[in-house]
Amino acid sequence: MATIRTALLAKLEGDATLTGILTGGVWDASEVDRRGVTPREAVYEADGVRLKPLAVVRWRSAVSTEIVQISERRFFEIYFYEDYGYVKIETAKRRVKALLHRELLPVAGEGTYFTVWVDDLGERVMEEEDVFGGASMDMSRFYIIYTDRDRE
Repeated sequence: MATIRTALLAKLEGDATLTGILTGGVWDASEVDRRGVTPREAVYEADGVRLKPLAVVRWRSAVSTEIVQISERRFFEIYFYEDYGYVKIETAKRRVKALLHRELLPVAGEGTYFTVWVDDLGERVMEEEDVFGGASMDMSRFYIIYTDRDRE
């Protein structure tokens, strides 16, 4: 059965423009081990050193909303990584915003949900040397509105 999590990942991975930018893939946090995204050969260039541009989706808190009594907002963040610079990150962020901001996300067998862009973190350099070793990073935050009976 589809969940909000799997539907969102399928939407992002199903967009040829986005996957053309993020050649290291779009990953759900559940696919990430504590040392970074695996398998290593999927996210690094053939030299095994340079990181391919990639994104990781992380789900965060849920809060109630006033739209209807039983609706909630669930926040998620998409972290973008690139070996050096921010060109691919900025391009991917624009594409993701076009795909998700004020858009409907159908979830098979569950219903349709509404996604909204909230903000971006801004340019950062990864401090965790054992993960992506000084790679460029940015993050976009979104929320998705759903009813409490539809939670995954």
